[in-house]
Amino acid sequence: MGKAVVFVLIASLFGLRISASGNTNYLEEESVQVKKCYKELGCFRSEGFFHALYRPVNFFPDSRSLINTMFAFFSRKNPIKEEVIKWSTPISHYSRLPFNASRPTKVITHGWLDAVYFGQWMTKMKNALLLAGDYNVITVDWRGGNGLPYAQATANTRLVGAEIAAMIQKLQKVFKANVSTFHIMGHSLGAHVAGYAGERIHGLGRITGLDPADPYFQHMPAFVRLDPTDARLVDIVHTDGGTVLDLVKGEGLGMYEPAGHLDFYPNGGSKMPGCSFGTSISSTFNKGLMQAMRSAVVCNHERAVTYYLETVSDRSCKWMAFACPSYHMFKRGQCSDCGHDGSRCAQMGFYADKWKPKSNTSVRMYLTTMKAYPYCAFQYSVIVELYKDDKTVSATGYFTLTLDGEHRSADIQINKTPLTLYPRAQHPFLVTTDKNVGKILRASFSYESSRYLFFRTNLQLWRVRVLSMNEPVARDDKKNKTLAFCFHDKGGIPPGEGAHLTPC
Repeated sequence: MGKAVVFVLIASLFGLRISASGNTNYLEEESVQVKKCYKELGCFRSEGFFHALYRPVNFFPDSRSLINTMFAFFSRKNPIKEEVIKWSTPISHYSRLPFNASRPTKVITHGWLDAVYFGQWMTKMKNALLLAGDYNVITVDWRGGNGLPYAQATANTRLVGAEIAAMIQKLQKVFKANVSTFHIMGHSLGAHVAGYAGERIHGLGRITGLDPADPYFQHMPAFVRLDPTDARLVDIVHTDGGTVLDLVKGEGLGMYEPAGHLDFYPNGGSKMPGCSFGTSISSTFNKGLMQAMRSAVVCNHERAVTYYLETVSDRSCKWMAFACPSYHMFKRGQCSDCGHDGSRCAQMGFYADKWKPKSNTSVRMYLTTMKAYPYCAFQYSVIVELYKDDKTVSATGYFTLTLDGEHRSADIQINKTPLTLYPRAQHPFLVTTDKNVGKILRASFSYESSRYLFFRTNLQLWRVRVLSMNEPVARDDKKNKTLAFCFHDKGGIPPGEGAHLTPC
């Protein structure tokens, strides 16, 4: 199955149509034309949309009637039974829609080989949004244009974006709707659809790109793909970034390049925890065959949707992300505050709009997640120090920090491979747990040596400093928010044992 999917993807990238008999035929390239016009949507030009390496086939969009873009309107008054209009619905019918201009509006659009009824995520997102707030929710269905070949589907995103913009402009005219209250969210190709809509609507409030599609968009000019100028706030969740070699393996379907004001890279932006083949097979029993097959093929790509859904429906954990030069530095615990003005951290997901962009430049932010639901991780910056006198020796092994909080306790493994702690050094770590311990009251530390019996040493622990990264912390306030716990026995912690620490 995997090889067949990869073949279909590669064939589609180069504009091949695949017949039922398995034969392939090259499409005629339409880009010899300079422009093609679509009545009220205006004309689409081909210049700049071709690149020999990154976009080797350049089509114009299919006809409006073939793509057949449809919009389903929902609200808390009609959460299940939608009111549907098409691209061709005259503006005179808009006044009958269940739309209230005083409410914020959420527009949801799918990507390649996806649709309202195949991709359950759109229905789940609609339901979660209506539970979270009193919104107008509009789902976009463009399944007539999102099939094979992929190269044609990418071209069709331009027209679908224009259809969304035209629909919003009609809502403006009929209901006096304010475009700054509109938020378009799209997955994969849908993220670029949102960008094409945004470039036609001056002052659009927000676009959320859920792992924007890589093929035919990454490394292309900003006007070809989603970019920060498309809305007042453009926030991106990257979960399947990769290279051309990753595409051959069925991975790397999403962009790794920044494309918004806020670019979030959970787990570094690729290879999400829990996206293993074994995990996908086991999901067959609780998701059903079709959904499990979908998850097995595009698990990393879909994680952006999964994470975002959780940010809407569960507010018990904040998905705090932090600006950092690299994910490696973030994992080493070297980026744990929000800067002097609070601009160096933000909540990934639904509440990212609490962060306000200062320019149209991208800020990369990192965070970690758990491998299974709930995916939100409670993150802590931890600095471990041994005693600094001449008698203190290094210790090698595995270390565990236990945090006792007002809600519960959590045992947090600091390292998964043997690690050596040295005296006269600060050892920073980023540690995570799925448990909400609440306010930290006490701490303990345990140690398992990885050395042979006669080479084992006690862990001469002096101090452990802990900073919760679950709430925004300004750099100037970091010292006051950091808790310090000490161990006063210079003899140290014997291998295989633990010790209670006391506040310093």
